[in-house]
Amino acid sequence: MPAIKGTASVADSRARNKQLKNTKFPKIFSTKVDLKKINYPVLTMYIEDKITELLGGVEDEIVQQMAVNLFLPEIPTDGHGMPSVDPKGAQLDLEGFLGAEDAAMFSFEMWEMMVDAQAQVKGIPKKLLEKKKAELQLAQEHQGNSSKQIIPSSHAVNLQQTAMSTHQRMEADRLRAEAMKRAEAARLTLQQQQKPMAVPAVVISNSKNNYHEESTKKKKQQQQRPVNDDAMQSSSHS
Repeated sequence: MPAIKGTASVADSRARNKQLKNTKFPKIFSTKVDLKKINYPVLTMYIEDKITELLGGVEDEIVQQMAVNLFLPEIPTDGHGMPSVDPKGAQLDLEGFLGAEDAAMFSFEMWEMMVDAQAQVKGIPKKLLEKKKAELQLAQEHQGNSSKQIIPSSHAVNLQQTAMSTHQRMEADRLRAEAMKRAEAARLTLQQQQKPMAVPAVVISNSKNNYHEESTKKKKQQQQRPVNDDAMQSSSHS
C-alpha cells in the first residue's frame, strides 16, 4: 500500500516531540544567546577539538561540521534574518554520533560557554580564556625549567670535555716519550752495527810476539840447512 504523502514527516515530528518531552534538559537551555556577540573562530576551534576528543582522537570532519552548524549557524552578511539556535534539538541530533551521555555533556558545556561569551567584550568565554592562560603559564614554566636544566648540563659537558682533553694530552705525551726512547735505542743499535769491532790490545801484542817467534824460528832453520847438507854429502863419499 503506497504511503500517503507527508505521513513520514508527521511521524518524524511526533517522534521528535516525544523525544523532547521525555528528555531532561538543563535549565540554562532556556537562556537566549545573541550570536552576533559570539566569537565564532574561537568557539569553532573548540567544537572541532572537543568532538575529536569525544570520538577517541578521530578527526571526523562531518561530525565536526555538523556540531558547528548546530551551535554556530552562519550569520547573514546583511544582518537580517538572524538564525536561532535550539540547544535541545542540537543535543538530540548529536546523540546518534556521540551517544546520549556525551551529546548531553557537550551540548551543556557549549551552551554554557555561549551564554558567558555574549557577556564578554571579545565574545570569548572565561573558561577558554582561563584555559589559554594556564597553557601559556605552563609553557613558560616548562621553558624556564628547561633553561635551568641546560646550564648544569652544559657545565657538565664542558667539565667532561676538559677531563677528556687532559687525559688525551697526557696520553699523547706518554706516547711521544715512548717513541723518542725507542728511536734513541734504535739509533744506538745502528751505530754499534756500523762501527768496526775493536781488537783488544792483548790480542794484538800476542799476535806480534807469535809472528816474531815464527820468523826467528824460520831463520834458524834456514841457517842449519847447509850444515846438514854438507854432513849428508860427506857420509855418502865415505
